[in-house]
Amino acid sequence: MSDLSSYREKAANLGKLANQAETEKDYQRAFDYYTKALDIFSHMIKYEKNSKLVEIYKMKADEYFERAVYLKKQVLSPVAEP
Repeated sequence: MSDLSSYREKAANLGKLANQAETEKDYQRAFDYYTKALDIFSHMIKYEKNSKLVEIYKMKADEYFERAVYLKKQVLSPVAEP
């Protein structure tokens, strides 16, 4: 599994779709796109041989993870009433 370019394209496209969904205030769809992209990054990190690319994938995955967590906690979770 030496060529991960199709996975890179999929992850990049999912990131773009997630950003677009957030812009459109479709937060559930954005969350779903981020989590799908994270699955792909996980695969790429596992099989990539180039350590510099692994670091780049990890940084981007961290960004997507933070965004997904924010959406889940702040936007998608129901607000608890006192």
